[in-house]
Amino acid sequence: MKKPYLIAIAMFAALVIWMATGLLGKPDATEQVQTPAEKTEKRVLVQTQTQNSQPVQLELTVQGHVEPNREVIIRSDIAGRVQDVLVEDGQHVEAGTLLVRFDMEDRKSKLAKEEALLESRRQAYSRTEKLGNVNFQSKSAIEDAFAALKEAEANVAEIRNEINKLEVRAPFAGVVDRRAVEKGAYLLANGEIARFVDNNPLKVVVPIAQQNIKQLSKGVTSEVDFAIGQKRPGTLKFISPLANEQTRTFRVEISVDNPGYEIPAGISAEVKIPTSRVSGHFVSPAILALDEQGRMGIKTVDDTSSVIFNPVSIIQATKDGIWVEGLPDSARIITVGQGFVEAGAKVDVAEKNSDETHRAAGVASYIGSSQ
Repeated sequence: MKKPYLIAIAMFAALVIWMATGLLGKPDATEQVQTPAEKTEKRVLVQTQTQNSQPVQLELTVQGHVEPNREVIIRSDIAGRVQDVLVEDGQHVEAGTLLVRFDMEDRKSKLAKEEALLESRRQAYSRTEKLGNVNFQSKSAIEDAFAALKEAEANVAEIRNEINKLEVRAPFAGVVDRRAVEKGAYLLANGEIARFVDNNPLKVVVPIAQQNIKQLSKGVTSEVDFAIGQKRPGTLKFISPLANEQTRTFRVEISVDNPGYEIPAGISAEVKIPTSRVSGHFVSPAILALDEQGRMGIKTVDDTSSVIFNPVSIIQATKDGIWVEGLPDSARIITVGQGFVEAGAKVDVAEKNSDETHRAAGVASYIGSSQ
């Protein structure tokens, strides 16, 4: 009878101890109201850089070729033998410089003969005119004497003009590109003497597509990068009013000063022609991202530390970065960590400062460890 009584007492004591243990281990009120989302949420740390939009000068970059300002083939006006050649290939000369001299041959004697004949006919006409005034000569005789006088004057003028053409001079300042005659050579009238070019200024000719021609205007300063490694400013001087029928492009000429004749004609060149000005942000192409619709954009952070995806378009590219439009005038651009966050996510922000390398390394390390 005593044994069941002791068992009941032991069971009651064990029950009391178990209940007491449950009360002592009961969680407090704060732990009961904490949601699972709050226990597991962990924000990503990103680095941002606040940037204001800037005016961007848009440029049209085209390939072209270089032409001389002027180019002529110098030819002889008369037939004759070359007595002297006074220039060499590649020589620069000023306007009026003597290039070639022809042999005089018998032109001096012909001139003396024609001048003597002219004087004789001048005196004959004077006598005939005086006699005509006293009615001792007919009107027709006076007219014949006058015609003979004019013929003699024409012959003298022709020979003198021919003598003047014995010396061929440079029509303008330039360079003898190619000499076509040697001393002692005989040239017919209109025979080639030399090709003569003027390389100051130069004309850089570029083809502009029909959809871009309205963006250009005369007088704008352009940047010309020549194939030989030199860069010079140039002025847009000419826009053709007629497109090429085959290519539908317009001929545009940029004038570039070349006082030292350092840049030759005939080479290729790249020209950057200013068109219009827009507002944009200069960024690294590495921060570009795509959204679910495949749109290109840049991620920014708003005042609530939420990520925003901003669709952008590239307006100009350089070797150091790209200019884009589509961002707010003032934007907190995510420069490190943009690949680890999505639009709408809350993030912790580290603003870019002067210790850029150290900060970027810390952010990258934090992001790697939080994944």
